[in-house]
Amino acid sequence: MGRTKIRGFEWAGLRLALEAPAGWHWNWPAALSQRLCNPEDPDVYVSVNPLREHRALENVRPYYHEGSLFEAGRIDGQDCLVVNEDHRVMRFAADLHRCDVWLPPSAVRSQVFPLAHPLDDLVVIHRALAHGALTVRATAAVRQGRALVVLGDSRLADPKPGTALWEGWLLLVPNSDGTRVHPLPSTLQSGPVLRAGALLEGLHVVDAGPNDDSLTRTLSSEVAAGEILRFAFAPLIGPNSSDRLLSSVTRLADRVAMVRLGATSGQRFAWRTARSPASLVPPAGA
Repeated sequence: MGRTKIRGFEWAGLRLALEAPAGWHWNWPAALSQRLCNPEDPDVYVSVNPLREHRALENVRPYYHEGSLFEAGRIDGQDCLVVNEDHRVMRFAADLHRCDVWLPPSAVRSQVFPLAHPLDDLVVIHRALAHGALTVRATAAVRQGRALVVLGDSRLADPKPGTALWEGWLLLVPNSDGTRVHPLPSTLQSGPVLRAGALLEGLHVVDAGPNDDSLTRTLSSEVAAGEILRFAFAPLIGPNSSDRLLSSVTRLADRVAMVRLGATSGQRFAWRTARSPASLVPPAGA
């Protein structure tokens, strides 16, 4: 069967190229429709094929990610993921530079995007980790290209005009000008999407308790690393992935100051000022 190179997409600086049999069509997700490109020398090459035979996973581990159930395991000694809903199968090469995706006939007929959720998130998470990036469960307040990040569930007040909120899983990508924050395709976003990401201004973690509202302090890098690890996405596949995760956590804790915020139960925070270690405060009347 002849093959044709399909346009890829870019996310968080990663370029992904998809190649499929001639004549195949699919519906691009809205989050990716503004990120289409035709990359040369992609970071991840995705070969898309029809699924002709169902193969059982070995060493099966079930997972849930942002509304989707999937299983991780191995087929013929290689790392694979299977999406429960439509039985798409993805197999990773050892270097995470290439992956193969197989679609059952029903998904082909329905023009399902081969990397439809959760595979789009999972490809980006694992390939980004290979580049030293980290994925954390957090909320970011984004203003004028800069971001304040609160680890864990959202404790940010409704944003003022000009401030966007990103809630869910966030990519923290180190580069020459600091650390850039990017949402994942599944991340809930309000406000404009910044393709270049937002420069990380500060990290925060909240201690909620009845008498903690006066507690605000900057954490040591060792304590900060423990907090970051608590909210980090643990990689499912890939060589030396645990070591890479720990290295990325340590690097981030050394580069970016983290503040522990005391809060009474249900208290929410608002952006006070940029370029300050403790940049979040309770909004007036909270």
